[in-house]
Amino acid sequence: MRLKNRMAIVTGGAQGLGLAMAEALAEEGAGVVICDVALDSLQKAEARLKQSGYSVRGITCDVTDPSSVHQMVTTCLKDFGGVDILVNNAGGSGGDSAYTFMQQGYSQDVWGPVLKLNLEGTINCAMAVIAQSQNN
Repeated sequence: MRLKNRMAIVTGGAQGLGLAMAEALAEEGAGVVICDVALDSLQKAEARLKQSGYSVRGITCDVTDPSSVHQMVTTCLKDFGGVDILVNNAGGSGGDSAYTFMQQGYSQDVWGPVLKLNLEGTINCAMAVIAQSQNN
């Protein structure tokens, strides 16, 4: 219970590594908000973690949209009092593999959305959490 009384956000937390990290944080006592754009997966992940007895909440959030991120962080502030840990896990490659990405010739149609998700999404979340910590 090293993280008791701590609040964590895990982006892309509805499956894969994000879900595993959310579960590990919860096992250590943190309250965890998992956010994801995939509502169905988010609801399943939230139910699974709650069934294990963890303090968790799922919030839909598009990390590429600053207003969506702001709303998610505002909800965390209102409901949990703050954010202590941010895991910027949401990301993607724009295809099934790096090979697919390379075969499409690095066109902006392919890498533009990848950069928006992987880079801007991370910055959006970090900036929103930093802003809330400076206001508290």
